[in-house]
Amino acid sequence: MDLREFLEKVGDKFLERAKEKHLSISKTQVKEIREGKRDIYRKLYLPPDLSKTVKGYIHFEWLIPKRKVEKILVQVALHLEYPKNRNQNLFEFLRQRVDFKKLAQDAKGSLKTTQRTWKWITIFREYDELNEDAIEWAVDTMVLLYETLLPYLKEFLEAEMMPIVDKTALKEVLRELKARYESEWLNNRKKLLEILEDIKTILLKERDVTPDEAEKIKNRIMNLPPELKLFDTSATADYSDFLNHRLFKKLIKTAADVNENNFEEKIDEIAKILREIKDDDTLGGFGISKATSWMSIVNWKFFMPTWHKQREDSPFNAPFSESLRKRIKLRRFWGGHWDIEGFVEFLKATNEVRKELGIEDMIEIAYYLSKYQNRKTGESSLPENIKQLMDRLLERKGQIILYGPPGTGKTWMAKEYVKDKTDEDKPKNRWDFVTFHQSYSYEEFVEGFRPVSQGENIAYVVEDGIFKKMALRAIVEALKKHKESFEDFCR
Repeated sequence: MDLREFLEKVGDKFLERAKEKHLSISKTQVKEIREGKRDIYRKLYLPPDLSKTVKGYIHFEWLIPKRKVEKILVQVALHLEYPKNRNQNLFEFLRQRVDFKKLAQDAKGSLKTTQRTWKWITIFREYDELNEDAIEWAVDTMVLLYETLLPYLKEFLEAEMMPIVDKTALKEVLRELKARYESEWLNNRKKLLEILEDIKTILLKERDVTPDEAEKIKNRIMNLPPELKLFDTSATADYSDFLNHRLFKKLIKTAADVNENNFEEKIDEIAKILREIKDDDTLGGFGISKATSWMSIVNWKFFMPTWHKQREDSPFNAPFSESLRKRIKLRRFWGGHWDIEGFVEFLKATNEVRKELGIEDMIEIAYYLSKYQNRKTGESSLPENIKQLMDRLLERKGQIILYGPPGTGKTWMAKEYVKDKTDEDKPKNRWDFVTFHQSYSYEEFVEGFRPVSQGENIAYVVEDGIFKKMALRAIVEALKKHKESFEDFCR
């Protein structure tokens, strides 16, 4: 069987298998066989609603090298050719949610991941000849890869299609905070802008920043009053070396030049500089969070710091908190995400909101948003990295066991995580707390006879335990949510 005949049979067999498994794959998703310089391949596109978005840049693939060797390498892969920054974001998104090694083991194959500009997640097997066994393996492995990865691809791409922020919700929040904190901001504004003007003057000098000037800048930012500590300006390198870095100076100069007339043009320039910084390893630890902080220091009218408060005891007043992000549906573009397109979209959206609400400067918006996290919103004090780790573990394993000596925070951590996920501070509705001990019985947990006093007599009645009560509540809530479909089903 030659390579082309093999891929023809694999495609036909895959469509049959997909129909058997109700995968809703159309014939148009399985593309024609093509030959490159080194390989012969056949692509499997995503469902039409997603393919329209990615235009084929993300697809599955059967791939076989054309060179003649002792063994024939049959490869089943997911190929990511998305725009550069988003490609890396998507790859990391998948890697956090899927154990690629286990996926390859389940397919009885070997794993290879390629992390250049284009990303490949490949499961492969070697064969002496292309036969029915090889066809079955290629089909089964594609079914496994498609069923496993498609839900996560859909989740990522649907989020990408959503606006970076809900402008209506953002305006609503800012109106509330402005009404409450505007007088406080006006009392602080002059003091803050005087400090920023002083730092800006030093940063925009034609010559390099001296060590003494760098120390002065550092101290002025560090010694801001707590309510004005809005900036993430820490540096892993020597402060004066950092401030004199070629790309840093280029970024700051461009940001300082932004005005109403050149806004669109300059923001595009800034996006290009940020891509240079991302690819440059000499400006370590410098990402979108720090970039927006420094840009807002030299041009507070059009820029605001964009970073997330990680610890409740942090001395800095980060503009974003988890509860705020949920309310305004803000997609994360800072931190390790490096979503430069997302940053640009956010900057344009918030500047539009600023004008609509008559707010003079973007730094004023940052001040108001930093106040949101200080309100009693029931926000969890569990660190963000711990929550993300627990999310991944639950997605992969379905359960978490926290272990350690008494007094190390296991119970507190579990409660904080559940409160954050359910938006409920107290038990007895969507969550409850159980302490298992030697005398804790099935009757208490699921159901069983309980003694009930009836005058002078004792009667034994069946009572639901804590687990059964929660299960019944969940069923009732599900039926309430899907009342119409349930009624249709009953008919």
